[in-house]
Amino acid sequence: MFEKEIERGMEVLDSQLGPTWPLKIDASCLELMDPCQCVVGQLTGSFVLTLQRWGIWGNSDKLTDSRPSMYGFALPDECYDESNSPKPGMWNLLTEEWLIAIKTRIDAGIKL
Repeated sequence: MFEKEIERGMEVLDSQLGPTWPLKIDASCLELMDPCQCVVGQLTGSFVLTLQRWGIWGNSDKLTDSRPSMYGFALPDECYDESNSPKPGMWNLLTEEWLIAIKTRIDAGIKL
């Protein structure tokens, strides 16, 4: 469901942090809903500040799309119900898809 977004996010991580970032993720505590345990939080220590610096959060001319959900770093609007609560299981699904993408990248070998 989030494959395209995660691929975009992985491209950003590659460009900002280099190709070895997947090796630094602790899969046992990866949780995309938690800004400290999400991919960006684990790698940089600050989800919001990092995404602002990279031009993905807030106003910036660094990247065309400036929404974290466009990069798989957050849920898109359609994953929330009318009361603005995440639909059941959406955060878990996003986390699982990141775990699969990271494992696939590691299993394929990190290309330096």
